[in-house]
Amino acid sequence: MLPGMLKCMLDSTDMLKNFLPVFAANMVEGIEANRDKLESYLEKSPVLVTLLNPYIGYLKAAEIYKESLKTNKSIRELVLNKKLMTKQQLDKALSKKSMLGS
Repeated sequence: MLPGMLKCMLDSTDMLKNFLPVFAANMVEGIEANRDKLESYLEKSPVLVTLLNPYIGYLKAAEIYKESLKTNKSIRELVLNKKLMTKQQLDKALSKKSMLGS
């Protein structure tokens, strides 16, 4: 039983070894991130609401997130429009340092 399984495993490894360079050349090379799209996803991410909890409270943060989903506006935009925080406070709360906890 083991020799048959071993042969199948080695054949699969060999196929994978031959396939990966073709896959990389045809599918991976040249891929570039759409930074604008990624930025828009980040601006509407529930992670931002979690970071705002200590500043505006859970209920307000949840309300902001629900409104963001309904109106398709960014969390940052809604917080500033409602004057819940200043731009400087918001920038500090949503900084990379704050997100990464370092």
